[in-house]
This record gives sequence, structure tokens and C-alpha cells, in this order.
Amino acid sequence: MEDTRRWIFRDIHERDLPEVISLHEELFPVKYSRKFYDSLLDKNSAGMVTIIMQDLFSETIAGVCTFRIQSTPNSFLKAREGYIATFGIKTDFRRQGLGRNLLEFAIKEMEKVEEIYRVCLHVKTDNDAAIALYKSLGFMIKSRLYNHYMIDNEEHDAFEVEKIIVRERVDVSGSVWSLKSVFSSSRPVSQKPSDHGSCCLM
Repeated sequence: MEDTRRWIFRDIHERDLPEVISLHEELFPVKYSRKFYDSLLDKNSAGMVTIIMQDLFSETIAGVCTFRIQSTPNSFLKAREGYIATFGIKTDFRRQGLGRNLLEFAIKEMEKVEEIYRVCLHVKTDNDAAIALYKSLGFMIKSRLYNHYMIDNEEHDAFEVEKIIVRERVDVSGSVWSLKSVFSSSRPVSQKPSDHGSCCLM
């Protein structure tokens, strides 16, 4: 039978918080604090952004993506990056392309920030399905972070994966240069995780 759902993307509302908390507890092995969830509702700060994916008619929430825009070590270039903290689709709604659609939408929202040169996230090294999705969208594995997650008293490694945002600029001489080439040649590689609480699933 054809799925007649019409999926939309929207911001989080206060009434969504109980379901968003339940969804995170269902999807992610990492446990998040109340402070993290409260930050999702704080519209007056430059903190976390939350995108809800829901059915237009039934208002069923199928997935969620949270991200923030943060500074990078290349402050002299006013560089910033989009960091995806959590991303997941409920089990019942997987294998329908919804994860790809949600992630693509989130990336487009982050790309609206002019200074962003990359989007990055952390993922468990054994999460093959998620890693395959990220690679299909242009992400590449940047580094391996040992013992990044502590889950049920066991340490797990993570990959830091990144998608470089190419922005061409024309200088006063008429020469065209790419922000991608600048950072790929000058940005140091850090092995330190930016957020031990991050977790991304399909």
C-alpha cells in the first residue's frame, strides 16, 4: 500500500519536549542531561537548533536532528562549522529514505550561515549503516577517536566525519579561490572530541 504521509520539517515547540526526550532515550545509547534538552528550547541563545520531522496530517514525529554552529581554531578567517549533536529516525520509519531527507535538510540550513566551511559529527565506528549514509552525502572520515563513548560502562571508539562546504570567492584581482582549499591546507587535525555526548544513528 502506498504511504500517503506528507513529511514536513519544523522547529521544536515546548509541547514536543516529552516526545523528543523519549525519542532520544529510545534511539541513542548516550544519556543526555536535562540541561541539554532545555537548551533545545532556548531561542534567545546561539545554542542548539532542533529540526523535527513529522507527518503533516497525523503529526507523528518520525525523526529529529539537533545541531549547533560553533567557532573553529581558524578564527582569523572567521570560520565556523556546523556540528550535528544528535540525528536519528525512529525504527518504524527507517529504510524509507527519511534519514537522508532529514540530514539533507539540516545541512542546507547550516549552509545558510556564510562563514561555515564544514559540517561534522561523531558516530560509533561499528555503525555501518549510518556511516554509509554519511559517505553517500559527501562526508568523509577525518579521524578516529578512541574511547570516545562510555556506554553501559564500556568504552567505544568513534569516527569524526566531515563534509566540506565549498564556497568560491572572487578577490579584487578577479582570481577565484575556494574556501575548501584554504582549510584543507591550513586546518590542524585535532584528535580531541568536541562533544563526548554526541551520537548519530540512522
